[in-house]
Amino acid sequence: MKKLLIVLLISSITTVSFAQQNRGQNNGSMGQRPEGDRGGDIMEKVETLNLTKAQKVQLKAIKDKNKTELAALKEDKEISKEDMREKMKAIRQETAKAVQAILTDDQKQELKDAMKRERGDGNGRSMRGGK
Repeated sequence: MKKLLIVLLISSITTVSFAQQNRGQNNGSMGQRPEGDRGGDIMEKVETLNLTKAQKVQLKAIKDKNKTELAALKEDKEISKEDMREKMKAIRQETAKAVQAILTDDQKQELKDAMKRERGDGNGRSMRGGK
């Protein structure tokens, strides 16, 4: 009986330990994109466009500002999850506007087409729950 209890105890500890390790690897965010990926879609697509040197410099500045703002937001331990989501959404929107501002009309259309192709049907909805 003692052996059975010891085996169960060790098994439980191992299971909890393994679960903790896995949670740390994905930041406890099952079903979500990896950190940095969210909102990065537009950046990845923009980098495939034929950008001028000046646009590349501007894009780097936009990316750096975005990274700094997101890092500062994630460091804020006082903010609620809902407020964080809203602020992250605002940062993504601001970043998208800044990116659009540096593109030519042809590049904007090319970006729009690339985003539609990625979404599939082009109706503005992604495969992730229609948002």
